[in-house]
Amino acid sequence: MAETCTVNADSVAALFTTQQNLLYGMINKALPVAVPFINVLEKGTFPNATAATLTATIQGRAAPADDMVFPTFTDAVTKCDSCGDEIANGANQYIYQSRIKVIKSEKICFNSGFHAVKLSLISQFQALTQLVTEVINADVRAEMYRRSGVKAVVQAGVSPTAMIAGGYNQVDTPMPAIQSSARLTFGLLEKFAAYMRETLLVQTFGAGNGANLRFIAGWETLSNLRNDLGGAAGTSAVITPHSALAAG
Repeated sequence: MAETCTVNADSVAALFTTQQNLLYGMINKALPVAVPFINVLEKGTFPNATAATLTATIQGRAAPADDMVFPTFTDAVTKCDSCGDEIANGANQYIYQSRIKVIKSEKICFNSGFHAVKLSLISQFQALTQLVTEVINADVRAEMYRRSGVKAVVQAGVSPTAMIAGGYNQVDTPMPAIQSSARLTFGLLEKFAAYMRETLLVQTFGAGNGANLRFIAGWETLSNLRNDLGGAAGTSAVITPHSALAAG
């Protein structure tokens, strides 16, 4: 016997065509709070007719044609018809594919009465909102870990730069095959941040006096960093937890 209490997929599609905010609004409202990476990545939408293979073009840094420790210059009066040194400047292209994950909820029986159906529908939306948030959080974290071009393993008695693998203009750098023998301290975190800004020349969030880097970590790591800063002794050092998972 056919299942009479199952809604046809076409009917559901027609419903959400006119009531998209009923589901999407709930999920989008939860994402900025529960996914600490969502504001780090570039966001947007794909058109309906998406190609099988997509290309991302990343502008590279301009290669200096001079010594960056002691740059050299020429007297202006001697330069009348020279165009100067040619600066190499290129871009990298990365190929990727758009992906989708299809899920469905449990069956909702319309024979149970209006109020039962309403409560069941709301509970399914709430559960789906939580699940989608968790999946996006796990996916973004995993992709950033796999695709990153710079990774580090904290080691005792090792200089900060020696802990780092990868570098500028790299992607998919493998994690060094070595076990960590120390914890991340605030002093080491500062050295990593200095390496990112001075050697890798990473783009910061904000500009001027508001320029900053973001550090996302687990609760235990944040507690250790707070203790390094004297937070346990009641000083002015403050680390703000982000959804009990991360801090910026």
